[in-house]
Amino acid sequence: MDGPSPAEKNATNEERQSKRTKALSKANKLLTNMEETLENNRKLRKQQFKTVNKAIVDPYFNHDLRQALAQHLVTNGWNVCRCRSEADTRIESICQQQDIVITRDSDSLIYSNITTIWRPFGRNRYLVYNVPELLRHLQLSRAGLTTLGVVTQNDYGKGIHKLGVKANFMIILALEKDVPSTAASVQELVQAYLVHTTISSKHPTERLFDSAIWIFTVQQCTTLTLS
Repeated sequence: MDGPSPAEKNATNEERQSKRTKALSKANKLLTNMEETLENNRKLRKQQFKTVNKAIVDPYFNHDLRQALAQHLVTNGWNVCRCRSEADTRIESICQQQDIVITRDSDSLIYSNITTIWRPFGRNRYLVYNVPELLRHLQLSRAGLTTLGVVTQNDYGKGIHKLGVKANFMIILALEKDVPSTAASVQELVQAYLVHTTISSKHPTERLFDSAIWIFTVQQCTTLTLS
């Protein structure tokens, strides 16, 4: 389980907390409307419950909520590994060739040690991502896939404005034809990406992707100590 979020994730956490606050405010207004409906002896509609549920369902857990969940699981006999910071980086560091990672987090594809992902999508079903097969299909190197994750919006950076995964994929695919994939590191591909004509025209800073590179390639981040 995640420990305290790293400093590199502050902007993402602030954005998620803002969305969560707005969602809870909306839910409170909806509940007030439902109370007024009952007070006026009118029937509640199924759609009203669905709307409230949609407003309060939020996958974002802050540190306090994670701690409470961990304690609940331990009390009920589960073994919980509480990580120093991001659980993703811990999973990547211990992941072996034959291991399977079960997650909904697409960032897991970016880590080089992870080769198989099972992504739950309801009713006990899973989408299976076999990374070597995925790379063959995309005609991309492992470094290229990690670079794609680094330069596209993720938890540690927003990427280049108006450039999503498809546009970035096409740029990196072209770059790998110019830079031999056996020789190119993630850092070299990121540098080549920054000077690509499409990117350089947007004047990105030279160190724009430093945080994402450090976390996704060497699993290093600035751990915060909570008081």
